[in-house]
Amino acid sequence: MKKYLILIILLSTYYYSFSDWKLTGWRSEPDIKKVFPLGDTIIIVDEEPKISFDKGNTWKLLSDGTNKYNIISAFVLNNTVYLSSISVGLILSTDLGKTWMPRNNGLPMYGISEIFTDGNNLYGTVSGSIDSGVYISTDLGNTWTLKNRGLPNGRDLMINTIAFLFV
Repeated sequence: MKKYLILIILLSTYYYSFSDWKLTGWRSEPDIKKVFPLGDTIIIVDEEPKISFDKGNTWKLLSDGTNKYNIISAFVLNNTVYLSSISVGLILSTDLGKTWMPRNNGLPMYGISEIFTDGNNLYGTVSGSIDSGVYISTDLGNTWTLKNRGLPNGRDLMINTIAFLFV
């Protein structure tokens, strides 16, 4: 009996734990890749990246045309939005999506599968090409260097809080 009572309490807690969520103006595709809260501004990256300047009450496309880039990954660092794309490599915006600039010096334009930052350096993985591997930028994406020595093949990467790189 005690086990059943505990099970009922746990199930009711689970059921009611989702009651605090509500839709705030955008019903997105099911493939949201990243969400970046920046004070009142929120950026959602999916097939068509979107931005809200009022905590999610209203949304607009981050930039007309970014959906044509086939966005794979994204992050925001110092109010700069970085998007990796199958078709154009790495692009960035310093004005919250009004304009976009490529940042592919030393980085292949095709096959970027992930980008990430530890706050100081940028890391990118490229897969499916002769240029596959891990790339590092120490100047916010202006130049990139391939750093594959001793690394296995991999598609994804992660950096933990004490700056270890996992491929």
